[in-house]
Amino acid sequence: MEEVQVNRVRANKADKNSRNLNGPGHADQVISAEDLSTCTTLEQCLAGRLVGVIFRNGVPYSTRSMGMNGVVPCRLF
Repeated sequence: MEEVQVNRVRANKADKNSRNLNGPGHADQVISAEDLSTCTTLEQCLAGRLVGVIFRNGVPYSTRSMGMNGVVPCRLF
């Protein structure tokens, strides 16, 4: 068998003007305008793409912080 070398360059989607408290490039998720260009509504674009977020009747809910009644409504910034 021959040795195989894999070189991978990580695509940095961080905005140079990031206001993330951890610094640019340390966001949990980055969704760019390109990612949103094929959707009619913001909910359509984000549903299934945001980790830990589900939508019910247009309202985003966090699945990471469960309340007494299940998921908790959240804000998206």
